[in-house]
Amino acid sequence: MSKSGSYPSGHATVGTLMGIELANMLPEKRAAIMARAWEFSHNREVGGIHYASDIEMGRISGTAIAQAISTHADFRQEFEAAKAELRGALGLN
Repeated sequence: MSKSGSYPSGHATVGTLMGIELANMLPEKRAAIMARAWEFSHNREVGGIHYASDIEMGRISGTAIAQAISTHADFRQEFEAAKAELRGALGLN
């Protein structure tokens, strides 16, 4: 296991996690949100901060975390409240 702190990419993990959750709140904007999440993490590689494997594992980690937290009732409650607020602010209710 690497001790460099680059594997997995924390930015790719968080970017993927947030992209998934935002896309779940705004499914009609899913393609654009996920494209931006992928670009966000890819820019870490372009900037020479991470290797492709760091980014890929960050994306896998973010996806796994999104799946895991979705099973918690307290998360679901907060998610639904945030979704309603976001959709209302964007005039999508």
